[in-house]
Amino acid sequence: MKKTILFFFFGAFIFILHAQVSSGSWSITGNSGITTSNFLGATNNAPLIFKTNNIERMRLLEDSPALGIGITTPQATLHLHNPVVTMPSIGISAGCLLRLTTAGTGFASNRGFTISYASNGELLFKQQENSYFTIEGIGGGLRISSNGNIGIGIPYPSVKLDVNGVARAHELKLCLNQGCDYVFEDDYDYLALYDAITYVIAIYSCYDFIAL
Repeated sequence: MKKTILFFFFGAFIFILHAQVSSGSWSITGNSGITTSNFLGATNNAPLIFKTNNIERMRLLEDSPALGIGITTPQATLHLHNPVVTMPSIGISAGCLLRLTTAGTGFASNRGFTISYASNGELLFKQQENSYFTIEGIGGGLRISSNGNIGIGIPYPSVKLDVNGVARAHELKLCLNQGCDYVFEDDYDYLALYDAITYVIAIYSCYDFIAL
């Protein structure tokens, strides 16, 4: 009888202890019964830290909505920092900070849109697909085709710089093998309009560039 009572109390103790631990912990195999009162984080003044291989990889600050990946002191809402030369697990070079892919692009190293940097400090925004890269505002924007043509106010640029609208320039340089021709200098000897058109057509073969 004593053994039965002892076993009963021992079992009840284990059950209560398990219930207390389970009610305040997250399972690594998934959780059920989650409500809006549950959260993953801290109730004290401490950052939320994520680690792999016992090395910190990501941190959410305790006093501001600043998330740092690869850095313990993020200086922006999202701060990406690559502190290593290479990423051995996936073989991506240190220059690639951000890659955006979809089901349509696939996720290979030569797919999607990337933001990268070079050792000399240069920043590279690159559309990896054979498509257009667009920067757009409410009233229009700039579009770069896969062959390097740039369009401003035009969706499908057909030349290196295709502008639909008024363009303003302080100086225009027409470069030949011998150098550049500065056409907006005060003492420049301007050609007659017909001679200028004939010259441009003969040298550059870009009659479409001239609007008459």
